[in-house]
Amino acid sequence: MFPKLLEIKALPNYTLWLKYDDETEGEICLSDMAERGIFKAWKRNEIPFENVYIERKKIVAWSEDLEIGADSLYLDLRKITFEEYEKENLAHATN
Repeated sequence: MFPKLLEIKALPNYTLWLKYDDETEGEICLSDMAERGIFKAWKRNEIPFENVYIERKKIVAWSEDLEIGADSLYLDLRKITFEEYEKENLAHATN
């Protein structure tokens, strides 16, 4: 099971600061996403990037339609793949 997202802050240039309950924290830049699909709403200011919030400790959201899974952001923040995360957790479970 992935750690729960505890805190989030919107920073300039489409960057988020995140903190999880395993003490992992840091910044992720989402500026490349602001150029694609539904995320263009940030650039058009239809959905302000600064209005980010946490939903059910598992979803980073700006509206009902504009969301990113907190688990995928966790992996990005740690710069690991799901497979690496899974292997890491199996190692801890057997110790």
